[in-house]
Amino acid sequence: GQVILGDAGFWESAKKRWVASGSAAAQSPPLAVTRIDPARITADAARYFNLAPERLRRKRGRCRDQRGLLMELLYRYGGMTQQAIGAHLGGLDYTAVSHERRRVRERIAQSDVVANWWRELDSVLVNVEITPPAGPA
Repeated sequence: GQVILGDAGFWESAKKRWVASGSAAAQSPPLAVTRIDPARITADAARYFNLAPERLRRKRGRCRDQRGLLMELLYRYGGMTQQAIGAHLGGLDYTAVSHERRRVRERIAQSDVVANWWRELDSVLVNVEITPPAGPA
């Protein structure tokens, strides 16, 4: 294996430069020591937005920003690939998930409302009791 050393933003810039967008590495969730159950993430997001979880999981609806935030949370904290997120959210293609995640990150930067939602949801999930992934027996 190979190791890349750098500051916090280095991997994102290196990935954009050297990893092909369709490769397995580009579709993989970020590395983390622990994961949060995707059903828990979905339920917490639905509760935060006062929506039924099924409404966030629909392919179409009027909750685009909320759904995009859920996709980003599932990717970051649920350890899900974009393909798995698409399946979890009504059968979307992984490229649709990728586009929505990029769009919601732009909305976080542009909209105080969406940025506030992100901060609050991120804080809720960071403070949940996390179960470490099962290791080898």
